[in-house]
Amino acid sequence: MNILFVTPIDPYKNKSGAEQRTRLLWESLTRYGKVFSFFYDWNSPPNGEMTEGDHPFFRFCPQFKKNSIGYKANCLPKYVTGVLLNIGNFTVFPNPSIVFNCTHFDIVVSRYINPLFLYKFWDLAPVVIDIDDAPMQVFETTQSPHLRFPFRQLGRLLIRWKTNSVFKKSRGGWLSNKEQTGFCGSNYHYLPNIPNRPSVFYIENYENRKNLFTVSSMRYSPNREGINRFLNEIWPVFHAKHPEVKYYLVGCNAFEEDIKVWKNTEGVDYLGFVDNLELLYQGILATVVPVYSGGGTCIKTLESMAFSRTCLSSEFGARGLPEDVISDKKGVIIYKSADDFIESYETILNRDYRERIEKLGSEVINQHYSKEAFHKSIDKLISSLE
Repeated sequence: MNILFVTPIDPYKNKSGAEQRTRLLWESLTRYGKVFSFFYDWNSPPNGEMTEGDHPFFRFCPQFKKNSIGYKANCLPKYVTGVLLNIGNFTVFPNPSIVFNCTHFDIVVSRYINPLFLYKFWDLAPVVIDIDDAPMQVFETTQSPHLRFPFRQLGRLLIRWKTNSVFKKSRGGWLSNKEQTGFCGSNYHYLPNIPNRPSVFYIENYENRKNLFTVSSMRYSPNREGINRFLNEIWPVFHAKHPEVKYYLVGCNAFEEDIKVWKNTEGVDYLGFVDNLELLYQGILATVVPVYSGGGTCIKTLESMAFSRTCLSSEFGARGLPEDVISDKKGVIIYKSADDFIESYETILNRDYRERIEKLGSEVINQHYSKEAFHKSIDKLISSLE
């Protein structure tokens, strides 16, 4: 089987949550045949770069026809709703079949829905989509709150119209939030995010833990906005009561204005990119997931549970998890206010209690978020196309 894998994320990277899912999807597809990665990257050379091998890889930069009337018409709604129409021929994409020496593709797998607005991949082969984060949820939590009523309604209509037009042309796909699979069609399945796991050298019951940390992609707006909200609403009250606790922020490509604020906040230490996260997980008491917008499921919540560390999370940061994980505190404790956060932190200072919920969280990951579960969902969809 020849599979065209269309992705805006390098499938050979494996650091961020989005990269981890992309990499695992690519690995799962290689079990079926030859995977041709069609990686569009806005920082690539215009003519593209080809890497040959068992699974060829083409990296290129799409070109916009910025002077065209179509491009300007597509951009206009974005100024009032935040939604780009993405219709018409205003983006120059190379023909994947020609790029890969006139290869005939049996299936096209698109990582995210956006690539399908830029090129008619369904003309090449049946298309399936790893939607991951439901577009409507992303819109409602990131853009809608900042819009006035008529523009909010217009944005919803545009999102619904855009996505439905693509769903009708696709043969199925996957979402990372189990609760959202029914909104896209009968052949859309739950594909869990799979977190990284610790090595055999990881010391699970490391002594004298008291500090906290958050790891995330710092340029993704839901992450940076969530961290800044946490530092404004929660951290000052917590730090006044527990000045001995350090809060580490980990992640690359943060904006300079954010770094300046974080470094000037008492008790906060911005570390930037950290190559060995395992050592950080080993030495901290708990992780913090201050996320209030976005979509799908938060892979860093899952990763914290995999490393047997309690995750102190906003309600939104625990979206998509099984109900008993939240109600029974299986590795995750929800906070809604500064007082909640302080109480949650102080409860896990009790070692027996902490180790119990850490163990429960680790068991949830082993039972529900394995590579086997990931491959099984891929197999279910691919087999339905044969």
